[in-house]
Amino acid sequence: DHMFTRAARTQIGAALVALTIGIAVYLFDRQADAFFLHHFHFTAQSPVALFGVLADHLPSFTHTYAFILLTAVCLPPRTISVLAACSAWFGIELVFEVGQHPIVSERIVERLPIWFGDMPFLEITIKYFRMGCFDPYDILALSMGMACAGLTFFLANKRSDHEHA
Repeated sequence: DHMFTRAARTQIGAALVALTIGIAVYLFDRQADAFFLHHFHFTAQSPVALFGVLADHLPSFTHTYAFILLTAVCLPPRTISVLAACSAWFGIELVFEVGQHPIVSERIVERLPIWFGDMPFLEITIKYFRMGCFDPYDILALSMGMACAGLTFFLANKRSDHEHA
């Protein structure tokens, strides 16, 4: 009579931990990069750099990992479902990463409607593509996030299957 299976709860928990880590990266290491933190009016970088060199790429990993797991929870617990979630989120994240490449970003920014600048959440789009920095290591982080999410899904469901056997 539980709302979620044990496997789904494991996936949700892992996703929430990953998102928490991603938020911590922005709070402690990358405050200037986080559009959702500008409301907090931080006056200086945090004196604590918790994640060091990982801070540059950890959000790409955690976003991909968490979004795949949260999507997979909403789908039937089958291999095809997690493969679809992996493919979709990897594709979305990859488009946004490649969209930051200088050759691509110029074309995107010039095609974005002017009214994006006046819409909440859309106003960041222009800044994201204009000021974002393409990094091939972020693509590696996306790939690792996808692989780890798939592994988490399979391990959580395998454990759940053994408990019901």
